[in-house]
Amino acid sequence: SLLFSPATWRELIFPNHKITCDAVKARGAYLSVHSDGNVNQVLDGIVELGYDVVHPYQESAGMDFQYYLDNHRSDFALMGGLDVQTTIGFGDYDRLRSDIERILGMFRDGGMLFCTSHYVQDHCTIEELVFAFDLIYKTVRS
Repeated sequence: SLLFSPATWRELIFPNHKITCDAVKARGAYLSVHSDGNVNQVLDGIVELGYDVVHPYQESAGMDFQYYLDNHRSDFALMGGLDVQTTIGFGDYDRLRSDIERILGMFRDGGMLFCTSHYVQDHCTIEELVFAFDLIYKTVRS
């Protein structure tokens, strides 16, 4: 969840982000916001600010991919999907394959920049990362 109320976010964070977002958008560039935790309560403000990408949009933080697809798909793209807190880094290749295939299936028509939900954690092995990204590469090209 948020570290402070949506009202506080609107009062203190939004105006400062707006200055930066307006300047970037005026130059025709894309905007990405990174925020840990569940930001669903301020997604309308994120849309209003003009962000093109939200990272991460993390199921383990209570953010539902179907909610995004139903309500915000035309507003911004997601970046993440491969959860480093629940999916990769635990040696469970069946779960890793299942989650990757499920998420890529949901986003087969776009809307997701598929990568890890955060930086690669210490518990994530090179073998799992190679497995995951090989599977992602093969899946999106088939």
